[in-house]
Formats: sequence, structure tokens, C-alpha cells
Amino acid sequence: MAGQRANAPGPAQEVPAPMRDPVSQSNPRRLVKTATPGIYRRGKRYVAVVRDADGRQVKRAAKTLAATFPISGRTCVTIIPR
Repeated sequence: MAGQRANAPGPAQEVPAPMRDPVSQSNPRRLVKTATPGIYRRGKRYVAVVRDADGRQVKRAAKTLAATFPISGRTCVTIIPR
């Protein structure tokens, strides 16, 4: 065995290495964009990505899209005429 190291890497694969398919091996914790900026879906819940008082990015979860608006600061205001 002249010229070969004991712990050398093995021979290269003959076929391309299998890459992760984002559809078949999707992470259930992955955040998926919604139509509202700063609000994402994670599984069956919605996540609002906001900044706290110290300026750090935090994520807050809610069950419905409407429940994330107060968290994210995007409130829907209804003006009632008097």
C-alpha cells in the first residue's frame, strides 16, 4: 500500500450527492411568508417577528392571523362616525 494514507477519504461517488428536497423534507418549524410583512406561518400557527424594547428581534406566536396584528403593532382601526 505504498502512497496511500490510512485515514484518507474514500473514493468520490459516481452519482451526484442527494440534495435536500425542500418539499419532501420540509422542516415543520420553518417560517412561511404571508401577505402581511413581518407575519409568518409556522405549522398551524402564525408568528409575528418584532423588536423588543432593547431592539432585539423576537418571535411571538398566535393562533390566528388577526391575533398577530396587536403583537406586531399592525392594528386594524375601525373609525365609527359620530
